[in-house]
Amino acid sequence: MKKLFVDTSAWYAISDPGDTNHKAALAYRNEIVKKYRLVVTNYIWDELYTLLLMSLGYRKTVDFKSQLDILVTTNIIEVVWVREDTAREAWAIFEKYNVDKH
Repeated sequence: MKKLFVDTSAWYAISDPGDTNHKAALAYRNEIVKKYRLVVTNYIWDELYTLLLMSLGYRKTVDFKSQLDILVTTNIIEVVWVREDTAREAWAIFEKYNVDKH
């Protein structure tokens, strides 16, 4: 199965019914999980939980995390744990494929 990296803004749109992209994010999610294994990093989770806590509160953050934990357990989501070596590899890729556009 192909993999698709999902960033904080997409997870937030899925989690917050008040987000302007909520309905579209849910529709995308329902289609994407049929074709892709979703990939996220622990950094994305940290960012998401802080954003949820500040905007939706503790209970909704904990509830959403519980839902995500189920998706991890059932292999719908793969969590990549960013360590120092991972960060160095990511920076090397950044330098290799990006140029100054100014």
